[in-house]
Parts: sequence; structure tokens; C-alpha cells
Amino acid sequence: MTVEQLFLKNRPEDLKGQIEIALPSRIKKLYKLLQKTIYSFRYEAFVLPPEELKELSIILIEFAEDLYCNLGFWKAYEDYNVEFFNTPLPIVLDPEEKIDNLFSSKRIQFLLHHVYEKMKPELLIKYSHSELIQLSEKVSVFLTGSFANIPKTSGISKLLSSTNAEAGDVKRKLLWLGRNSYLFRLSFNEYIEENSSGEVEINTIDDFLCSQNTTLSGLGVIDVLANCLEITAEEKKDLRSWYERHQSAYKVIKTEETEIMTLNIVNNKEYIINTGEFTSQFKEHCVILGSLIPWNREWYWSGTQSKYKTLPDEAISDIRKDFLNKPAIIYRYCKDLLQEAIEINKVQCERFTDYYNDDIAEFPDGLSMAASEQKRSKSIFKKYLSKKEQKDFAKKHKLKNGAPHYTYSEKLINESEGVALFYNSDEGIEIAVFFDYILNAFKKRGKDLTDDETESIMGFIKAYNLSPNFVKRMIKDYGEESILKSFMIEKEDKNTIDYLLRKYKGHFYRNRYPTLTVR
Repeated sequence: MTVEQLFLKNRPEDLKGQIEIALPSRIKKLYKLLQKTIYSFRYEAFVLPPEELKELSIILIEFAEDLYCNLGFWKAYEDYNVEFFNTPLPIVLDPEEKIDNLFSSKRIQFLLHHVYEKMKPELLIKYSHSELIQLSEKVSVFLTGSFANIPKTSGISKLLSSTNAEAGDVKRKLLWLGRNSYLFRLSFNEYIEENSSGEVEINTIDDFLCSQNTTLSGLGVIDVLANCLEITAEEKKDLRSWYERHQSAYKVIKTEETEIMTLNIVNNKEYIINTGEFTSQFKEHCVILGSLIPWNREWYWSGTQSKYKTLPDEAISDIRKDFLNKPAIIYRYCKDLLQEAIEINKVQCERFTDYYNDDIAEFPDGLSMAASEQKRSKSIFKKYLSKKEQKDFAKKHKLKNGAPHYTYSEKLINESEGVALFYNSDEGIEIAVFFDYILNAFKKRGKDLTDDETESIMGFIKAYNLSPNFVKRMIKDYGEESILKSFMIEKEDKNTIDYLLRKYKGHFYRNRYPTLTVR
């Protein structure tokens, strides 16, 4: 595809402005500048194949369009950074440093680092790499000259300024921002590739748009869009809550012209759903499996729905039981069960720390960890339950040998390079593997790290299931030097670790719930 075709592919459908005419020629010129500059560098890390170099050229021009036309995407990102880290550009800017101009080389440096992380995930590039800085400065000069006195009307600004009356209006903008904008489309493509087999499913797209956090300081598409639209504070709150879609089974009680009244069979509460022109698709007494999002004090469907004309009581009961085994979903709307889970988790945390005399327990391998946990389970079972309670518990949960029996994957059992358990008081037990390397690396405080130790630290920070609390617990004992060294960060700033944690563990900075189930 030509540069112009690639550029037009990601523009809002049927919405054009004068700037769309001016940008393709600038993309072509920037492409030549990037090509000439990158191929003159000493290091080959910045060399990209022609198609990726075209994409980089387009991204940089669209970034400049965003700033020039005041679309608000990059501004939203910097505003969140100021809120989180007291600086618009962590690591790149010094604590008291200000951005000197619209197309600041520091802004470009930060964006380039993000893009190269996506295009070359196997590489670790320093934020302060001399050639990254050199490239940023050249692009800054180019953009400053190229965006002088060109029209500011854009198809994107027309999209953003259209109505937000219903959730569907906002979803249209969310879909474009997540799938097509320069800020998110690389993350979108990466997520779709990892989570789709063959045809892309609507629910996979919906999950990225509403739920996924990106490495842009852990922000999701909903967060950035909320700051770009001219909407009320209550509407911003609604939009940023869409990661907690109310996924459940809903029984239709009554239908009206543009809405249906339903009963959530899990929490037994009524939901009035705005179905607009599609109300006729929903019949009374049918059961619908789907997810709901709030907007302007109404509920709307999000993603796809599965409809059943009628279901016997036994089938509905089975569906409810199935949902009760999904704590990350049901605690969003079953607040009574959530409160019970919080209290139980608090007790379990106290028992863990009482048994191990710490909130971290270290083991040489997976087998010894599993054996220790089984022993702890039996100890707790006998220590805190009377004989009658033990018998009743075993009968209720169909346990042959009394105490609960933990099961672990064969891979974890065979892990031979150190295993650690950490009790995250907010959620439950977290398991870290290759802990020998992690612990050794922390103990070295950034000095003489081996490749395996560096890789283990990076894996620890990036691990999806290990919380910031676990990382901070290790820092408390051993400091942060090995983290900074592993990520090749030279500037010491009190917010640098927080930035890395939000970047790679952004989902932990949203509402989180205990992992245990309550029935």
C-alpha cells in the first residue's frame, strides 16, 4: 500500500476536513527524512522495514496533527502523567523541566520510545539513547516547519464533536480511537493478534476498548477518550467505569418501545436496558447472556449477546453457580458477597503471615512449596475449626480427607529455580517463579547483574499476575537499584518506579477484588 492509502485507511469513515489533503505529502517527506537519518546511525536497532517505517512516519504526522488541531489525545496522556507522577513525561523530563514548544523533541522522544517498544519488542532501548535523542530533534524541526499555516479542520475533530447522547455514540468514538488512532492502534493490533485465532471477534475488540490497559502509563482507551470529550464529570465517571462491565445472565421481565426491564439472575436486581430500535429482538421470559455498561443513568449492551427463548430453572441455577465461581466479575455488582470476601481474605492473610512469620514465603522449588501449603492447610483446618465444623465443612465441599487439598499445575510443581508466595492483602496469594534469580538480582542492588538476573527482574516487573504490592515489598527489603539498572534508567526520581509499575501493571490501579469465591 502507498503511504497515502495507509494514512486514509485509519481516518474516520465519511468524515473529512481540509487537513486530510495536506498531510500525505508531509508524510512522504518525513519518511525520506527518517530513512536518511536512521540509516546514518551507528546502531542498527533503529532500522525498520519499509512498511514499518511508513507506519512510523504516519504516526508522527498524526501525533503532530493531534497537537496542532488540539484534538486532545496527547494532552490527555500528559495530564494523566502529571496527576500520577507530577510530570507530563516521566524519565524523559527532569522533575522541574517544562515542555518548551508544541512539537517538543522531548515529546517526540517519548513517543518514539513507545513506538519502537511495540515494533521491536525484543529490544530494550534506553529512553536517553543518544541516537533516539538525535532522531527526536530532527523530527521536531521537521514538524515545526511542516505545520506552519495549514488548515486545522479535521475529520477526527468532527467525530469528537458529534453527539454523546447515547452509549452507541460514545462507542463509535471509542472504536475509532482504540483501533485506528496513532496512540492505540499498535497496542490494538498486538492484542488482537495475541487473543484471536482467525476471524476477529466482536467481544475481543470490545474487551480491548473497554478493559485493557496499555503501556502508556497503564491507561486504557476509555481513560483517554474520557478526557477528550466535552462531557460532564458524571459521564466521565461512567465512561471510565466501562472496564467493569456487568457481565451476567439477564431474564427479560417486560419490554417497552425502546427499552427492556430485566432481572440479573446472579444478584437478583433489576436493570432497565436501553435497546433503542432493537427492542423487538428481545422477548419476555427469554434469558440473555451479555454485558452491560452505564451511560447517562441508563444501561446499554456492550459486545455481543447470547439469547435463549426459555430456560428451565435448573439451567438458570447452573448459570448462576458458574458466575459465582468468577469473583473478578461478580464482585463488580454483588457488593454483599464482595464484603464477605474482603472479611474472609483479611482473616486468610493474617493466618498466612502467622504461619510463615511474614507475608512472603520462599521455597527452593515448586514441589516443596506445594507440600508446605498442604501442610499449612491441614494446620489451619485443625487449629481454627472444631471437630463438628471440620466434619460439616468436609461434607459440604465433598472432601474425602478433611482439609482442603490444593492443586497446582505440573509446570509449577516441576519449577526448580525458586518459588515465592506473597500474600497480597488486597486480593490473595501471588506466586513468583524463577525467584532465585529475582532475589539474587535484588540483593546485588544493581551491581554486576547477570543476563539471567536482568531478565528475571524485567519479567518480575512485567508479570501480569504479580501486583505492585509484591514489587514494593521487595523494594522495601532490597531497594530499587536493580530495577533501574535492568531497565537502563539512569535518572533517579521518586516517581520512576511508580511509572514502571503503572506502565506494566496498569490493571492493578483500577478496582481489584479478592480472588477467593464466596457461595
